[in-house]
Amino acid sequence: MRRTCRNRGFSLLEMLVVLAIVALTLSVLWPQISGRKNPHDARQAGLQIAALARDAQTQAIRKGRIATLSVDLRNRRVSGDATSRVFTFPDTIAVTMTAARSDIAIAQLGTITFFPDGSTSGASLIISSGTQTFRLLIDWLTGATSLEKAQP
Repeated sequence: MRRTCRNRGFSLLEMLVVLAIVALTLSVLWPQISGRKNPHDARQAGLQIAALARDAQTQAIRKGRIATLSVDLRNRRVSGDATSRVFTFPDTIAVTMTAARSDIAIAQLGTITFFPDGSTSGASLIISSGTQTFRLLIDWLTGATSLEKAQP
């Protein structure tokens, strides 16, 4: 008895594997291909800056001395003096800062001061990307940070 093997096409498993690879590739590359801005960029940037603010507050309380958080809008970075962490926000993100006049050293450069008792000089940052806009509030009395969706 002689068997002949005829390949008429692909098996269902082979087709599913190819579709899974194509779907994975498109999900990774789609933001670059479409040219659309990721709406979560503004939220992620706000969360990163809030984490730096909480870290600076914790360092001020723990070490018993003033800690600062510098917001450099010209160079698109936020950094603290009590930590080596630096957040550089991408070009797709726009940030504006409102703080006390004494905390704005020069145009495009501001400082948020954290005191050993947990209070801060306070600030408000507007973070936007595309149609998404968020407001990061740093309360002057308690130092609490809150990130909320704002109107563009």
